Amino acid sequence: MLRKRRIGLAVAAATAIIIVVIAYMVAAKSASACRYTAGWKAMREADVELLDDNGKAVAVHVRVADDAGTRATGFQHICPSAIDTNQILFVFPQARMVRFHMHNVHAALDIAFFHSNGAVISVTRMEPYGPEAEGPRPLYGPAVPVRYALEAAPGFFAARNISARGGRLQIDSLNTL
Repeated sequence: MLRKRRIGLAVAAATAIIIVVIAYMVAAKSASACRYTAGWKAMREADVELLDDNGKAVAVHVRVADDAGTRATGFQHICPSAIDTNQILFVFPQARMVRFHMHNVHAALDIAFFHSNGAVISVTRMEPYGPEAEGPRPLYGPAVPVRYALEAAPGFFAARNISARGGRLQIDSLNTL
């Protein structure tokens, strides 16, 4: 009876070790498996300046989506850790009505929409949805034309005091784009 109990404990311990090893391997693979799409790789990087609601300058490093291919790609198929540490500035040739979706995006995003003069129109939280989502899938965008949009991790704009109450994108900082 004691021997059966020892064997049972040994099997339970071995099973626990196997589960921990498998969990570690899965976590390690997910962390290193951040893949980057061709559209993501095609986005150049730049530094732009925003002004917070009090007029204080905020430097932001961005990826620039300024052609149809990079704008269509955005954060789709990008891992959450890359979403947490990157921002994408969408630049449109002229002000236009826009709608953004979250299909194939793996984490929530905040997005700020800007007028042609750089003034913030609105900041909105966008939630991801997958192929299993039922019903209408939300589209995000203001009811007025925009020239620029900046996607960032949730809380990015709030943490920097950037809102429609006075935040803006410094247009002259875009001259280097």
